[in-house]
Amino acid sequence: MRSHAKVSILLSVLLLLGSLSGCESKPGIADIGSVEKEGSIVGNDPLYVPPPGSDNGVKFDASHKLEVTLPEVPDGELELPVQGATGYAPVYMPLWKNRPGSAQANRTAAGTADKADIQALLASIGAASAHRLSSPEEGGSDSGMTAPDTTAPPVSTEPVSPPPTDNTQPPAGGGDTTTPPAGGGDTAQPPAGGDTTTPPDGAGDEPANDRNQDLLDWLHRDDPDNAGGSTGGDRTPNTSTPQTPNTNTSRPPATPSGAVTTLAPGTAFTVLQEVGNYWFVRAGDQTGWVDHRYCFINLPDVIPSIVYNATNGYSSAFVSSGKDIPGITGTALYTGTVYNARLDSYEFMMPTLYAMAKNVCQAQQAALREGNTIVLYEAFRPYEIQRAVSQELHLLTQRDAEVRAGVYSAPWSIDWFINTNTSNHQMGYAMDISLAKITKSEVAEIAGHQVVQALEYSFYTMPTPIHELSRAAATYTRPFSPTNKTLWKTATMTPTFAACEPALAMQRYCTAYGLTPLASEWWHFNDLRALDTAGGNLSGGKFYIEECCSMTAAEAQKILEQVA
Repeated sequence: MRSHAKVSILLSVLLLLGSLSGCESKPGIADIGSVEKEGSIVGNDPLYVPPPGSDNGVKFDASHKLEVTLPEVPDGELELPVQGATGYAPVYMPLWKNRPGSAQANRTAAGTADKADIQALLASIGAASAHRLSSPEEGGSDSGMTAPDTTAPPVSTEPVSPPPTDNTQPPAGGGDTTTPPAGGGDTAQPPAGGDTTTPPDGAGDEPANDRNQDLLDWLHRDDPDNAGGSTGGDRTPNTSTPQTPNTNTSRPPATPSGAVTTLAPGTAFTVLQEVGNYWFVRAGDQTGWVDHRYCFINLPDVIPSIVYNATNGYSSAFVSSGKDIPGITGTALYTGTVYNARLDSYEFMMPTLYAMAKNVCQAQQAALREGNTIVLYEAFRPYEIQRAVSQELHLLTQRDAEVRAGVYSAPWSIDWFINTNTSNHQMGYAMDISLAKITKSEVAEIAGHQVVQALEYSFYTMPTPIHELSRAAATYTRPFSPTNKTLWKTATMTPTFAACEPALAMQRYCTAYGLTPLASEWWHFNDLRALDTAGGNLSGGKFYIEECCSMTAAEAQKILEQVA
């Protein structure tokens, strides 16, 4: 067993201890001066003051270096090749028998579908428009929409009704009846070692004909009523205060001619090969091609040097003004670690859009060059968990004046800290991270590649603990559109953030590779370029991620050869 696997359990214990002490302790709130807001000065703004000794003496040093030589990762690449990694379908996606655009796919489509056929198909199941970012009901920050209303809701004079007590859970798999993928998932876009195995479609590329492309374009569009599908949509969140299920009445699209099946949102699969914009994958006992521009990839499979600590998978760190959110704080909100055969250890599942993974990788390389590592707390977050947290925080603001002031003080409102509808975490282009200093490292061989592994590290003190849902966590003094790629460059930082060297360094690592900071949360970064790549094919997150299909390079290559 390689060194990474041997220390995996120890690292998990260290992460847990780190999250329960030091810089991850609950915040202390104090009046520490004033901040600039919309051209005026607001005095006595309660901002977070790190408790004494929370950094354990760890100071940021830009000259700090790793004790090992950092393996080179070219721009636009990943630490490990995608072959063998786990991917996920975030929207309804055809699993094509032949790669769209290939000569064989075009020959199959010719004579089997014309404009009338396509229109008949659309009429039979309802022509769904793509998910629109401009939808006013989506809210503000976390979803990347326009700024929300900052008016606090009236404080109710009536007693708050107790939450539902029905903890009944649907069948395993979040209500998804799709056959779960078999096996696990490891080697590169072309197969490792320069292997020239012929792709399963057995033909070179030719321009896709119009009839094939029309059908392809529609089938890759998301259903706005579904916004990510019904897989897991009727599942009650794993909290003590279950929420009303997100009912989806729309039907999945019919499987088009030339497709093996239609993958439901949340379906896990193993990536066997990459050609152009497509992955050849195995989902359950079926194989075929999917368009990876709309797919999620499991980050630990391709960027194993990052420290992953999905607190929501074992003990949620969400608080507000340093106070627990009932039913949320300290609760395991979804599946945490599962065995990952590719990495030969138990790992968190951390999916993002594939395009985002490449930018996150480059940000991590920048951190490693200064002897630091990204600590990734959350990427994809299920929609029901998003709603559960926002609803419980709202109830807490009704009961606690201090929490209410921290959430609803202008120019902020609750949507800037936890979106009350679909957020960009569901869409796959957001991540919540912190930073740690690596004090002991090694270079391990994984899937035939050299990768840095952090054996010992210390968490830096950041402006607040992770997931402090209040204005104390704000990066900037006022909100700005999260879908603008440049406004952050001219925005005014809060004094707390501006004085935090590790937070500034982390932002520098991320923004150098196109990741955009969120005004209201120092830990949150969006990848708007990945959003552009996905177009309107965006997940609504109405499913849970519970499977890891990753496998070794040899296993992935063997399957590829069998089906070629």
